Amino acid sequence: VKDDLESFLVEKGMYPLAIKSVPGNRILIVDDDAVVRESTSEILSRYKYETETAGDGFEAGVKVAQFKPDLVILDLIMPRMGGFEACRYLKKDPTTSGIKILVLTGFDTGEYRERIMAAGADGFLGKPVEPAILIRHLEELLGRKEEKPKKLKGKRKGLSL
Repeated sequence: VKDDLESFLVEKGMYPLAIKSVPGNRILIVDDDAVVRESTSEILSRYKYETETAGDGFEAGVKVAQFKPDLVILDLIMPRMGGFEACRYLKKDPTTSGIKILVLTGFDTGEYRERIMAAGADGFLGKPVEPAILIRHLEELLGRKEEKPKKLKGKRKGLSL
C-alpha cells in the first residue's frame, strides 16, 4: 500500500510529499528550455529526488536561497544570467560554495568545458544525455547509492534530455 501511494504521488507530480527528508536529495534544475526542466524533473522524481526549477541564472540565485539544493543542474547559455556567471557566483559565496554543480548543455565543446570547470563546476555532460548516464553522474557527485526508479504508469519511455 505504501509503495502504491508513493507511486501515485510521484505519477501525479506530488513527489515532494513522497520523499523522506534525505541529505543529498534536493536538486535545482536550471535551464531556459521548459521541456528540459520538466523532463529532467520527471526523471529525477522517479529516483526520489526533490526538485525545483529555474529558467536562468538570476532566478537560480533566488531559488538557491529558498530551496537550499544539494546539487544544481546548470545549463550554460541562458538569458539574463548564463551558467558561467551563475556558477562563479555560487562557488564564490561561502554559503553556497559547497553545492555541487553539474553542467548539462547543448554546447558540448572543449572550450566551454574547460571554462566552466575552471569556474568551479563539479561535472559536465552534453545534451542529449540518456537518463541513466545523468543519474549515474548525480549519484557520484552526491555520494548516493543508485536507487531503482519508481515506475510511472502511462508516461513516455526512452526519454533523452
